[in-house]
Amino acid sequence: RPGEQSQSEAKRIEAVFGDLAGKPLDRPELQQRLASQYRIDDFESVDYRIVGSGSGERGLEIDLRRKSWGPAFLRLGVGVEMDYEGGATANAAAQLRLTQVNALDAEWIIDGQIGEEPKLQTEFYQPLSLRLPYFIAPGFRYEQTTLQLVNDEGQRLGRYRTRDTEVSLAVGAELSNWGEVRAGLRRGDGSSRVLIGDPGLPNTEFDLGGAFVNFGYDRLDSGYFPKQGQAF
Repeated sequence: RPGEQSQSEAKRIEAVFGDLAGKPLDRPELQQRLASQYRIDDFESVDYRIVGSGSGERGLEIDLRRKSWGPAFLRLGVGVEMDYEGGATANAAAQLRLTQVNALDAEWIIDGQIGEEPKLQTEFYQPLSLRLPYFIAPGFRYEQTTLQLVNDEGQRLGRYRTRDTEVSLAVGAELSNWGEVRAGLRRGDGSSRVLIGDPGLPNTEFDLGGAFVNFGYDRLDSGYFPKQGQAF
């Protein structure tokens, strides 16, 4: 049954733990389901305790406490790059992460960057169930990058500005609390224009597209300043 401080999560508790009611306590299974809720990173604490009544009945009390901060998270950053020939680029970036978008724990991540190499990238991560690990993830990417054109002697001939625009759709599964696998399709187009240099240099248009399979493994103890663990 939901604890008093978790009444707003009653439907979630019923969906995730409801089928355990009336059965002998399976602690490994219970721990696994508690961990599945904790790793979505929306809860400050996830706990349980055995409770009893005057009639001798015993039950399980689940307590889910939402984070007191959020559900929107903003990160900011600045990057500066310099080369040995006096060239420099500067960019300012921001990431907005919106959690608890719907009852299935959808997340919307938006990455933006302004400066020498502007970029906009977004993904909507939609789990398909509170119990099962499967999800879909549509995404969009717009990016401009600057490329140097040099000859065989290493002399700089010019600079190109390339533009990529791409949409994608992936389906995948969370692998316990340590990884993820996903597969999908992506499609888009792009262009390349002379930014600095001989106007006679060619400009190009091109198509982007393909299928992809991604696998990730992450047992780092922190996403920002890890001290131990591995990631792949």
